[in-house]
Amino acid sequence: MINAQHTLGDIIKQQMTTLRDEIKLDLETFRNDAKADVAAFREEFRAEVTSLRSAQTETTVTIKEMENTLSRHDTDINRLESVRAELKGEIGKLQDRNEDLENRSRRQNLRIIGIPEDAENGKPTSFMAWFFWRS
Repeated sequence: MINAQHTLGDIIKQQMTTLRDEIKLDLETFRNDAKADVAAFREEFRAEVTSLRSAQTETTVTIKEMENTLSRHDTDINRLESVRAELKGEIGKLQDRNEDLENRSRRQNLRIIGIPEDAENGKPTSFMAWFFWRS
């Protein structure tokens, strides 16, 4: 019976050793698979981070260009507003001058009411002399 127990113990021991080796192999396989998955994830993650950094750099460049363009436009708008104000003042001066010249030119003209149109027959100076002499 001791022999049977010893043989049974050896069988159990051998099965446990085999089971332990199988578990070790399974754990090693699982560990290697997990390492491979983590490595693949890291590579994917690195690629995505690189892509995001590239996109961020492009966006930063675009923002800088837009800021520069906006600054130029702001400067141009301020310059144009200044020019517009100067032109507005110049237009006001020219309108005043034009009105003054029109008023001065009217002062040297005589308006005579009651004489029919084309009564001077193409000789306004002699007609006016005759008209005032007759009156």
